[in-house]
Amino acid sequence: LISGKCPLPVLKQEILKYADDTRIHLNLDYVPDDKIQVTLNSADILVYPFRAITTSSSVMLALSFGKPIICPRLGNLKELPENIGYFYDPANEQGLLDCMKMAIDNQLNLKKMGENAYEYAGCFSWDKIANQTYKIYKKLS
Repeated sequence: LISGKCPLPVLKQEILKYADDTRIHLNLDYVPDDKIQVTLNSADILVYPFRAITTSSSVMLALSFGKPIICPRLGNLKELPENIGYFYDPANEQGLLDCMKMAIDNQLNLKKMGENAYEYAGCFSWDKIANQTYKIYKKLS
C-alpha cells in the first residue's frame, strides 16, 4: 500500500507506473483523519523517506499503532531506538532501498519491532508532557 498525498509530480508519475501491478495498492490522495487507522493497521511497516525533517508526528503515530518504521537519521529521528525499525543515512543514495530490502528479507523481525515501537510510544503521553512542562515553568517562576 502506497498511501498519502504526493506533492512531487515527478515522484507521483514514477509511482503511477506501478498502478497496474495487482500487488501494489495506490492511494495518492490526502488520507483524512477518520481513515488513518485503516491505513496504519493494514501496514506491516511504514516508510518515511524524508529529505529534511526536524520532528515527525506521523512517525510517532505509526509507533503508537505498534508499527515499525523505515526512516532516515534526521532531526529528532536520530534519537529513536534501533529496535523499532530500519534507519539509514540520508546522504546514502541507496540507504532507503537497502532498508526496504532488509525489511522484506527479515519479515519475521517486524512483529518484534512493532512491539518495541508500541512500547516506546507508550513512554510518551500528554499527561507526562504536561507535567514536565509544568515543572519547567514552576522552576522558572
